[in-house]
Amino acid sequence: MRFSCSVNFDTGRVRSAQIDMPGAGSASRDIVAREMDTCRNAVSNRIGSRVDFDRMSVEDRNGPDVVTGTARTRGRRYEFSCFVSPYSGNVRNLEVRER
Repeated sequence: MRFSCSVNFDTGRVRSAQIDMPGAGSASRDIVAREMDTCRNAVSNRIGSRVDFDRMSVEDRNGPDVVTGTARTRGRRYEFSCFVSPYSGNVRNLEVRER
């Protein structure tokens, strides 16, 4: 990890310190992963059986993020969209449509 600090050499005390974590931006990746997991669970609960998920994506709309994708189970295919709060992780709205 990279770091920088300011030290008072007379007293030996650290005035300030900054630590730069590798792979900056990992927090946003964690939020996206949580949103996708939350949406997968909501879709599975709505359909009521084991679901295989295909593609998924997240669109940030300056409010609830929208997770969209496709899923399949028992020979049926579905499209879905979940409106997920990026802060609380709650699903505000879920739409599941059979294709």
